[in-house]
Order: sequence, then structure tokens, then C-alpha cells
Amino acid sequence: MQPAPSKHSANGVADFNPNTMRKKEIPTSTDAKLEEIIEHLRRMDKRDRMRMFGASIKGIISIIPVLVFLWGAWYMYQNGDAVLQKIAAEAAKQAAQVSKSLLFQ
Repeated sequence: MQPAPSKHSANGVADFNPNTMRKKEIPTSTDAKLEEIIEHLRRMDKRDRMRMFGASIKGIISIIPVLVFLWGAWYMYQNGDAVLQKIAAEAAKQAAQVSKSLLFQ
């Protein structure tokens, strides 16, 4: 006498058998087919809204570096002379400190 075939293989995982899978019934009436199409479109609409929301957020985030670059360029155009004077003054102070420290060694 052979043992009854189990639903699980030796490693405990369910065996895949396409013959025993339940197949979805295909609607025969036109109204049922239209209802199924409408249901698929509703699912796609929800998914598309989520994708569109995600893409909008991603687009906004990707624009931020461009805006920072443009703002920096505009700021340097407007205040470049003052920024360069501050940088030159600070560099002169540091150079003076280094030369003093080298002279007193």
C-alpha cells in the first residue's frame, strides 16, 4: 500500500501543481465583463495616483539643488565684491598671524 500523496514536499514547502490551482472564472455576460474591466481600471487608478504623488515628491526634491545653485549664483552676482573683500581680509589676518608665529620661533 502506497502512502497518500502529501500536499507538502520533504522540506515542508507546499508543492506547486498548476493542475490543482483554482482558475478564475471568466465572465460570460457583457455586463459582468464590463464590471471586471471597471474594477481593473479602479485598481489602476489608485496605483497611478500613488505613482503620481511619489513622482511629484521626487520631482520637488530633485529641483531643490538646482534652486540652491541658482540662488548661490545670484547671491555671488549681487554681493560678490563684499564676499571677496571679507575673504581677502581674513586671509591677510591669517597670513599675518603665521608670519608672526614664524618670526618668534
